[in-house]
Amino acid sequence: MGHFVLRTSQAGRSTRLRLDLVAKPFLDKSMRLDTPTPVESGQAERHAASRLVAEALDAVIARYPAPLRPYINRSYDRFLFDVSLAEPFRPGSRRVCDVGGGYSPFTAVCAALGARATLIDDFLDPWFGHEMEAFLRILDEFGVEVVRRDAPVQGAGLLPASVDVVTCFHSMEHWHCSPKALFHELTRSLVPGGSFILAGPNAVNLRKRISCLFGRYTWSPMWAWYEEPTFRSHVREPDVRDLRYIGSDLGLVHVRIIGKNWMGLRNQNPVIAWAARFGDRLLQEMPALCSDIYLLGAVASTPVDSS
Repeated sequence: MGHFVLRTSQAGRSTRLRLDLVAKPFLDKSMRLDTPTPVESGQAERHAASRLVAEALDAVIARYPAPLRPYINRSYDRFLFDVSLAEPFRPGSRRVCDVGGGYSPFTAVCAALGARATLIDDFLDPWFGHEMEAFLRILDEFGVEVVRRDAPVQGAGLLPASVDVVTCFHSMEHWHCSPKALFHELTRSLVPGGSFILAGPNAVNLRKRISCLFGRYTWSPMWAWYEEPTFRSHVREPDVRDLRYIGSDLGLVHVRIIGKNWMGLRNQNPVIAWAARFGDRLLQEMPALCSDIYLLGAVASTPVDSS
């Protein structure tokens, strides 16, 4: 598989960290397998890619401020999955832009794996606290471009056809304005064939449907709405139909909806967490019931004839 070595490289006036894999056989076109069937070759590549992302994520987390590591480790599997969707390890310099990522290690891991990564966020959420500057230094060390702006209101500021992958994980449900204009801008920023990845909490997952029967379901806790000077919690969560609507409005092709249960698996209620583990594989076959839902799509490789 190979292993990571922490290296530094000069980029302008700053020293950037890059995690170089000593051996990357799954990226080598001359890779040989004992039984090189298409199926086994694909499985070997996926396994090697998963190992690669895990090693990069571990290396990034090791540089996080200690108070932030428990938050990252609780969502470890989710971050592995999210990075794998963006495929920053593919040959060539992938350009990845993430909107609303906050403390997520997503962009740092993408950069560590060789991508040119950008994070757009206003960093105004109260939970950023005293660790924000330390976190921003980590992003700078890995060469992540940080753009501090309210993207849903101000736009992303990206040039057309300038990015290979745009992502937005668990952010849009916090926005107080329509995401339509921003999503169209992000779509225009993608190169032909570029990937659009959107994820959020499912408004009507199985647990919420059951809780609603007992009159106990709300999107946001009372304190987040009533006690905080600025409401930053969930405004509107999507469901599967919403994601399909967005994909259609953006004119995406090869649209897929994926269901995961990250929120259920790390629920503080042990009964809910156990139920999520027990039913996880079955629920993933029915994304409409999962706690987390993803929209995966792409910009058409060639212009669509609208005539």
